[in-house]
Amino acid sequence: MLKQNVHKDKKMTLLEILGQVTDNRRAQGRRYDLSNFLLVSMLAMLCGSKTYKDIAIFMKANLAKLKETLNLKWKSSPKRTMVNDTFKKIDIKSLEGSFRLYSNNLLTTIGAEPIMPSMDGKTLRGSYDHKNGEKALHILMAFCGNNKLILGHVNVNEDKTNEIPCAQKLISELGLVEGSVYTLDALHCQKKLLLK
Repeated sequence: MLKQNVHKDKKMTLLEILGQVTDNRRAQGRRYDLSNFLLVSMLAMLCGSKTYKDIAIFMKANLAKLKETLNLKWKSSPKRTMVNDTFKKIDIKSLEGSFRLYSNNLLTTIGAEPIMPSMDGKTLRGSYDHKNGEKALHILMAFCGNNKLILGHVNVNEDKTNEIPCAQKLISELGLVEGSVYTLDALHCQKKLLLK
C-alpha cells in the first residue's frame, strides 16, 4: 500500500499523495516521474481522453503548458507505447490507497459531518476481453453523495464473489465513523447480513 511516512495530521496535495504510489518500473523505464505522469493522465481523462493513445496525444499537445504549470522536467512527451507500459506496471492497490487518502484529506478539510456513504456496483463498459476470456470488470464503489466525493473502490471480480462481502470489506477498510448511515442496493438487505 502507501509508504509508512505519511503523517495523518498533515494535509497533502494530490501530487504529494501520487508520489506515494509504488513505482514498479525498472530504473531505465523511469524517464517520466510517476506522480506527474499520473496527474497529467488524470487531466487528460478529465478532458475526454479514453485510451492510451488519447492520453499520449493530450500530453504532446499540451506539453509546453504542462511544463510551465507543473514545472515538469520532461524533454518530450511520452509516446503511446510508454503510456501503455507505464499503466500496465502501476501497483493498483497502492494507487487505490492514494485515492482513498486523498478523499479522506478532502473530507477532513471540508468537515463533512455526518458522512452518509452510499455504495453501488457497476460493470465497466468495454472492460471485457473475449479474445483472452476475461470478463468485464465489476467494481463496487463507495461515495459520499452530499459532497460528491468517491471514497473508495473494490474489484468484485478479484474476490470471485458478489457485492455483499465486498461491501463489508470496503466499509471495514475505509474505517468510517461507527454509526454512519449507509445506503446500498436491496441485494444487501438480508436477515443474516451483519457487519462485524
